[in-house]
Amino acid sequence: MDRVHAPHEITFNLDGEPLSGQEFHIEVLPGALRCRLPPDCPLLR
Repeated sequence: MDRVHAPHEITFNLDGEPLSGQEFHIEVLPGALRCRLPPDCPLLR
C-alpha cells in the first residue's frame, strides 16, 4: 500500500462517489480493474 500526498485538495471519483482530500492510501491489486480498451490500444501490446 502506498500513500499519495498532494500539495492541494484533489477529488477522485470512486464508483460514482466523489472523494476529496490531500492524502490517500492506495493499494494496487493485479487484475483487480477491468478496462474496456479499443483493439488498437498500445496498452494491449
